[in-house]
Amino acid sequence: MKEKFIYDYYYFGDLRFFKRHNRQWMLFDQATVADNAETTPRAKYGKTLAELLPHGLKMKRPIFFFVEPTGAQIYIPVTLINNEYSITILAIPDSGAQVACFNGELASPLGIDISKLKKAKSFEGPSKFQVDCYPYNLDVIVGNAKKRKRVTVDFLKPRYASSLLGWNAFFATHEVCFNPDFGIKYRLVC
Repeated sequence: MKEKFIYDYYYFGDLRFFKRHNRQWMLFDQATVADNAETTPRAKYGKTLAELLPHGLKMKRPIFFFVEPTGAQIYIPVTLINNEYSITILAIPDSGAQVACFNGELASPLGIDISKLKKAKSFEGPSKFQVDCYPYNLDVIVGNAKKRKRVTVDFLKPRYASSLLGWNAFFATHEVCFNPDFGIKYRLVC
């Protein structure tokens, strides 16, 4: 059966849009929007993320959203590379995180035995909750960039893990603009 998508324009901050399309995934290529332009990109929608992933891999700067009645959560594709192993996942850009954090279950497909990694000191988030992490050096590609960056990522136990892009993997090398009118824009600057 051929995939079906609802094509529509996406207006950031339009609450009627969020109510009309709640609990769906949305994808658009922000590279189609010139910097500082008031152009609205074409968007694709899907009930499952699997419907949209193949399309995002062909885009220059894809952004995925999970749209809920309260708003949209932003996700950026990131490829983790360890020698000959790689995996592409979606991660949340987190300007409050110093390092990138990923679910420990991602270590195995990357050829990493997390049980052999040295446990680092636990860190405290704003909630003062301590979590142990297992740091490891990986190459990271954000979006569909051609450049890799070698960074230390923290693998966390699955119970506590989210895929987060912190300062070392994203904000240190990208110009990022948060704005309630258009969500987020990013581009590689170094």
